[in-house]
Amino acid sequence: MDAWMPVNTVKGWVVIPQVCLLGPHTVDELNRHMTEDPNFNLDQWINSTFAIAPKSGRKKWQQMALELNANEFDGQQSVMEQLRKKSGKFQRTRDENGKAVVYGTPTLQHGYYYYVVKNRDPKEPLKDVQARWRELEPAERDSWVEDYKQLLASGFDVSGSKIITIEERVAEDEKKRDQLLRRQQAKAASAAAEKAPSD
Repeated sequence: MDAWMPVNTVKGWVVIPQVCLLGPHTVDELNRHMTEDPNFNLDQWINSTFAIAPKSGRKKWQQMALELNANEFDGQQSVMEQLRKKSGKFQRTRDENGKAVVYGTPTLQHGYYYYVVKNRDPKEPLKDVQARWRELEPAERDSWVEDYKQLLASGFDVSGSKIITIEERVAEDEKKRDQLLRRQQAKAASAAAEKAPSD
């Protein structure tokens, strides 16, 4: 989130990360949120949008936003939600009611993390568990992915070396995103202050 863009909204000009501008509907959605919710929090909106923004660039997301046609948009579901679901990428986030949810399909990497949590003794070196994982047959590895899907369906997730609720995991992720956003905002403000001409 190095590049920031000024955007003219119904409440005046705001500055948002360029990566959050996912297409022509983004400003419309931002305006809709600002008019519907008197307690609208711009930082929360940026965090939820930043969560689905790709690290490698915006082209894929811009294309997907353009592919969304008017009859897919039903008013109850935001463009961002449609993009999340359409991408198929595994992610943890909150739905429009604030409930922690998981979208997408877990990968082999998620199965590996679950395997490590279930099979690692706290005193055991990680490389030993990694070696055992590599010795597993592909079907056994796939079964760990399926077990992880069942864990998610039961309302739990893996975080570090423990199993916690999905709600706790989403809260952890939000805290990390907030910290990252604050660092980036401070960096952008510092850079802007250095560039500003002194009187």
